[in-house]
Formats: sequence, structure tokens, C-alpha cells
Amino acid sequence: MTTDVPSSGSIPTSAAFYPRTKAETLYFIVCLVLVGWVFWYSFQPIIETQLMSIVFLHLCIIALAVRSWYIKSFGIFKTKGIINKILCIIFSILSLVVMYYFVSEYHQLTYWRAGAPNTVDIILGGIAMLLVIETARKDTGFWIPLLAIFFLLYGYLGRDLPGILRHIGLNWDRLIEICSVELGIGIYGMLTGIAATWIAAFVVLAGFAIGFGALEAIIRFSKYIAARWVYGIPQTGVMASMFFGMCSGSAPANVAGTGSFTIPLNKSIGVPPKFAGAIESVASSGGLIMPPVMGAAAFLIAAYLGKSYWYIVLVAITPAVIFYATTALSVYYLSRQYLKGMVIKLERDPLSAIFRDLSPLLAAIVVLLIYLSQLYDPLIAASRAVITLMAATLILFFFKFYRSGGLRLILAEYAKGFIDGIVKGGEIAATTAAMLATIMMIVSVLNVSGLGVKLSMGLVYLAGGSLGLLCLYSAIVCIVFGFGVSATAAYLLTIIIAAPAFIAVGVEPVNAHFFVFYFSILSAITPPVAIAAVVASRISGAPFFPLCIESIKIGLALFILPVVFIIYPDILAVNLQTLKIAIFLLIALWGLSVGMFGSEGYPGKSGAVIRTIFFIFGAFLLFAPLFLGWTVGWILAFIMALLPWVLGRWRGGLENH
Repeated sequence: MTTDVPSSGSIPTSAAFYPRTKAETLYFIVCLVLVGWVFWYSFQPIIETQLMSIVFLHLCIIALAVRSWYIKSFGIFKTKGIINKILCIIFSILSLVVMYYFVSEYHQLTYWRAGAPNTVDIILGGIAMLLVIETARKDTGFWIPLLAIFFLLYGYLGRDLPGILRHIGLNWDRLIEICSVELGIGIYGMLTGIAATWIAAFVVLAGFAIGFGALEAIIRFSKYIAARWVYGIPQTGVMASMFFGMCSGSAPANVAGTGSFTIPLNKSIGVPPKFAGAIESVASSGGLIMPPVMGAAAFLIAAYLGKSYWYIVLVAITPAVIFYATTALSVYYLSRQYLKGMVIKLERDPLSAIFRDLSPLLAAIVVLLIYLSQLYDPLIAASRAVITLMAATLILFFFKFYRSGGLRLILAEYAKGFIDGIVKGGEIAATTAAMLATIMMIVSVLNVSGLGVKLSMGLVYLAGGSLGLLCLYSAIVCIVFGFGVSATAAYLLTIIIAAPAFIAVGVEPVNAHFFVFYFSILSAITPPVAIAAVVASRISGAPFFPLCIESIKIGLALFILPVVFIIYPDILAVNLQTLKIAIFLLIALWGLSVGMFGSEGYPGKSGAVIRTIFFIFGAFLLFAPLFLGWTVGWILAFIMALLPWVLGRWRGGLENH
């Protein structure tokens, strides 16, 4: 059977932003100021980060208020028409007033009125909280603002609550003080500072990469590799999502960006819609664990642990590679069921043209790694990478367009990419800042009320000292939080409770953080919400729940790796022991993949028995070193490597009789 596959010229890409109205032009200008503020600070860090964060957060609020002017779905307080436009103006003015006040009063609030705010401080602090909560609601979803309101009410009503929930109670003035006026712990605290510096710089880098065409080049490169092998077509989703996820760090964004091409491509060659969507949803969720961005978690984990960002990136590489290798194996065995005997005609661009278009991004990544390896601050490293990307793209455009259109075409194409990059980077940075500032309110109430410590000790008590039960309870909390919020938000909400509990029973802090983060990611493919699966379902046309089930099967490694962080802590140690554990895990996970998706290689009743043996052996092998030691574990791994040959001969003997 021969199948023709569309050429790369038909690759759909997300619509580029280009201002056509006054509101859109204003939105671009505010995003430009926002990005410019971040880059000014990266070159001139002459003010405190908290002071920089105040300006950054309020510029984010203004940018998203302007966006609400012309995008109806982001209406303030869900209003429409003229009322929404009036509210957009009010929001922008209030944000400017609050920003000016807290900047001008910064040193007074920090050094002279700390712990004793005046009436104006409280009023403007309350307005700042309202601005942040509503901005987060309309631009990131209602769950995080709802949680913030819940915890504010908890802080106020604490005196009247029973048992472990009871605390001294905080009046509204005190709640506003700890959530906004005390600049180090509220909406202008640590998480907002990270959003204003490290996260903002990296998402701007991703925005420019997308604006200048890197996403399309990545898809073309994945397609080029896949074209050399019939079973490589379904791997385009895995490869494209892995590369794009390095910069994006958002599961639904990955699905929408790469899945709009890879899912129809897989369907066109005979892969059922539910599998085509599942492949993309799993691979896109994996983008959150792939350095360097990791859905902003790398920066947050580094800040919580007091470690360098470079250290977190090195630690994260091994499990990310294991995940994608296992996913690729599962997709390979799955695709063999549908592509056997097919001849695929896949048009592809020359490799030289692909690398030419990828060269600016590659140059930026090289510069980024050089700066990070020399232990520069991630803000400095990312900002220099952005400059490299912009300069290299200008050179590339000169060679691409000068002959066909001259300088005018070069500048026109560059301006389109620049505008799109500014808006995409600014938009992601702004929504991330609003989300993290809202979470900081929750963190403030948890810390001041003591509930965070109580819940941590409660987890230890419920687990009865059992590490296994503690892992189970923490995993449930992660997934439940993830039902309504992003993986990064679920990680932040859970780590406050879970990290002290894990550390109390002897787990290394870095392992505890990675355990929580990986389980937080699972919400993207776990019903009932499964936001990555929702987007994949819409693109593929497959029913939501069957697609979720297949996603869970393909993404089995995501469920196993968090447990591995606890039972084999050296997997995150970055040494020879890490390599040994990684190889061992790959063998065990290979067995599980064959057991679930190897029906083409092992069909019929005897094949079902063989697949069951593979699955059971792989599951047992995962935990064998804990009970039998590593020597026996490696012997079993060697036996498992021989299983295809041994079971194949056994099956052949059965069929001969």
C-alpha cells in the first residue's frame, strides 16, 4: 500500500500577530515596553529585584487589560462591549497608580513602615490584589483565583475553624499586608521576581524563536528524519514536541503548535485518531520536563532549593531522555500495528535548507549554554541568547530575501517576526506573572497561618512513617491540584505541603521536588480535565476518554519515573550511578512497552501470553534491585534482553505442534 503525505509547504503554523487596529497596536507597544523593561534590567541591574518586579507585574496587568479590549473571551469580570472597554481603561489606570505608589514608597515600605502600614498602603494593596486576581481569572482560568479567594477566607475565618484548620485569625488589613504591602512575601515576592527575570527572559527567547519561524523549521527537521523510515512518521510528534517543548514549556501550547501538523499527518497514513491524538498529548506533556525551560519549573526548583539553574538542568536531562526514549519505543510498537507493509511517499525539504532556517536558533542555544556553563545568571544568559537569535535571523533573512525582494522585503519579513515574537513572549510572560502572583497570596496565607506546616506533618502522620504511602498521598494531591491549574501551578501548590513531609522521612530535597513536579505534569493527560488530551481530541476528532486511556498507556514512563526518584535517588545524582540506573530503567520500560503495544510482533493467543510475560517481567525488573540487589537485577535484565529470542522459539514450537 502506498500513501502520499503532504509536503512541508502545507505545514500549518500558529497565526502570526500583526497589529491592524489601534487596540492591537497599543497591545504591541505595551508588550514592547514589558520586554524592554526585562532586557534593560538584564543589562543594568542597578535596582532591587523586588522593585523591578513591581513595575513588571503592573505592566503585565496593563498588557492583559489592553488585550481584553479587543478579545471578547478575555473580558474583565466577563463583561462585554462598552462596559468591558471602560473596565480595561480603569484597570490600566489603577495599575499605573498602584505601580507608581509602591515604586515611590518602596524604601519607606521596606525599611520604615515594614509591619506598620498606613491606610493608603492598605487601600492600594487591596486594589493590587483585586487587579491580580481578576487578571489571573480572565487570562489563566478561574481555579487559581478561586483557590486564592478560598485561602483568603480561610485566613480571615481561622479563629472559628475546628481542629488542625484553626489558627489565630487574620483581619482584612493583615491579610492585605501579607499578600501585597509586605513586598517580600506577597504578590511582589519571590515567585513574581522569578517570573520577571528568569522566566520572562526565556519565554521571550521562545517567542522570538516562534516568531522568526523556528517552530516550522523544527517540524520540517522532524519530518526529514521520519521520511527515511516508514515507522518514523508517527515519531514526528515525539521529536517535534520534544524540540518545541524545550522552549515552550506548555503542554496545551505544544499540542496546538505541533499537533496541528503531526496529528493530521498520522491520521493520513492510517493511524487511528485516538492514537494520533494520544501520541501528541503525551509527547507535548513531556515538553514540560525537557530542559532548558521545563514549564518554568527549572527556575522555581532552583530558587526553592538554593541551587544554580545549571545544576537543575543537568539533573533533569537523564529522566527527560528516559521518558522520550520510552515514548518513542511505545509509539514504534504501536505504529507497527497500522503501518506494516506500507510504502510512504513523504516529500521533504533539503537538509541544508532546514539547518539554514534553524541556524539562528542553534546559534542562540549555543550562546545560552556557554553563558550557563560559566554560571552566569539565567537572565543574562537568556537575554544574550535573544540578541544572538535576532542578529543571526537578520543575517539569515538577508541571504534568503535580498535577491528576491531587496532590503524592503528583508525588513518587512524581519518586522513581522519581531512583532510576533514581542507579542508572543510578552503574552506568555504576562500570564505567567499573573498566575504566580496569585499563587503567592496562597503561599503567604499558608505560611502566616501555619497551615502549610500542619498539612506537611499531617501527611507524615497519615503515612505512618511509610514512604510508599507518603508517595501515594502526595501523588493524589498533585493530580487533584492539577485538575484545575497548570502543571507549574500544581507543583507550587503541592510542594509547599509535600516537600517538608518528604524531607522529614529522609528524602533528598531535589528528589522530593522532582517527584512532585512529575506527578503535577500527569494532570495534562489524566481525566477528568487532561488539558493536553482535550486539545489533541479537538484536533484529531477522537473521543476524549478513549484518547486519555491511550495517553496514559503511552505515557506510562511519566507515572513510573516519579517513583524512581524516590526508590533510586541516584537517578538525579549526575554520576556513573545515574547512567547505570538509566540503562536498567530503559530495559525494564522496554519490556513494559512490548507488553502493551507489541501485538503486531506477537499476535494471536500465544502472542498475548508472550506480551503478558514481557509486561510482568518488566514490572518486576523495575523493583528487583530493591529486594534482590543490583547483581541479581542485572542478571534479570540480561535475561529480559534475551526474551524475544527465547519466547520466539517457544512460540514457534507451539505453532509447529
